Amino acid sequence: MDTYQKDCLKQNRPYLQNAIDLSNELLCVLSSKDVITDEHLEQLQKKKRYDTMTSAVLHLLSEILPKRNPEAFHQFLEGLRCSGQGHVAETLENWLKKNKSNYEQASTSRATPTKPSTKRMSGSEDQRDDSLSTIDHLLWDIENSPNIMKIKLQERKMSIGGDQTEPEECYEVTRKPRGVAVIINNVNFKNKFETRDSSLYDVINMENLLRKLHFEVKKHKDKDAQGIIKCLEDERSNLPESDIFVAVIMSHGSKNCVYGTDGESVQIEEITNIFNGTKCPILKDTPKVFFIQACQGNDHISLSCFRIPRTCHQWKCESVGASQHDGSSVTEPQGDGTDLNLDETDAEPTETNEPEKAHQVVVSSTTPGDTAWRYSDLGSPFIRAIVAVFNRFAHLEHLLDMITMVTHVMLQWSKKHQQAQICEKRSATFSKKLYFYP
Repeated sequence: MDTYQKDCLKQNRPYLQNAIDLSNELLCVLSSKDVITDEHLEQLQKKKRYDTMTSAVLHLLSEILPKRNPEAFHQFLEGLRCSGQGHVAETLENWLKKNKSNYEQASTSRATPTKPSTKRMSGSEDQRDDSLSTIDHLLWDIENSPNIMKIKLQERKMSIGGDQTEPEECYEVTRKPRGVAVIINNVNFKNKFETRDSSLYDVINMENLLRKLHFEVKKHKDKDAQGIIKCLEDERSNLPESDIFVAVIMSHGSKNCVYGTDGESVQIEEITNIFNGTKCPILKDTPKVFFIQACQGNDHISLSCFRIPRTCHQWKCESVGASQHDGSSVTEPQGDGTDLNLDETDAEPTETNEPEKAHQVVVSSTTPGDTAWRYSDLGSPFIRAIVAVFNRFAHLEHLLDMITMVTHVMLQWSKKHQQAQICEKRSATFSKKLYFYP
């Protein structure tokens, strides 16, 4: 940094050490812009966890930022604004306006930014074994990337007539933003459900990925069952014309449902129906993607938290024990034994007769009857697998092929940790291939 920037941080340190919230949002921005390295990120998180927030802020102000390039100062101010701390950034800018003219650097052009440090923490991406298979690399990403994963997407634009796949076989994806992505994350519950603290990292990682994919991201937290429905209906009423719609629902759950913070269930089908062709005409021909991070029932497990051998991570599941299920069962409807005439229907004729559930896919973190796990310090392997796969393949592969990769890597993860979790692709009614074109 330039001298006047260093002095700005030094002179305002008493104010900054109490005013700055070293939140995950701020750290995420600083990391994504290479203001801090992975090693710095690890240092700051350890100080937050084992010391105090003040000591972590002081370490950032005195030991990290002054050693970075001049551009890092402006990116630091941007990070403050992005994390809701614009008043702190404004204080520093006002100091600069009053004092910058006193420095010799004020009369010269800004120094050419130096290349950010490439030093990485132990076990970093630079130390991967290049002989590993693609799935092994993805598994490495899930388990060894920082809790706030870096998003590095290669750019690709839709090329009419020049793509490997003929345009008529692909959904058209050209708008910016592509559309709206809604994230609902339930953390705190009013009953015996465990708090989902580490899910914060899932929100940050999915938000960063979706923004890089050119989505407008809407985030919501801690909704009861009715609140989940109302939140999605409100978002539906404000949707613009879009190329893609995405919804990410993260909570505790059971078979075919997720739980609100009040412990009441919401059927996954009820969620997807909010955006079907009848109730949401503006998305009638638009591909709709639903990611569900929640257990789908774990009658064989009564513990909500335990340690897996040969790993330092603590694990938590996304459901309650068997004793806390209501035990109700669903009876399949029985036919009357008569033959059906498929040329007849009781429905009113429609203009296109296109099914209202066309152009959608639901991707669940686990299969019915199984558990969805979370690292206590990283978030869920399912969400991390999505980010890892998109990071590597969003510029090459269409969605359903990428979900197949996520399924494959989660299968290997399950075998490694001897935990039954493999994601499920359900209700896939796409009529074309969906590329995201980063």
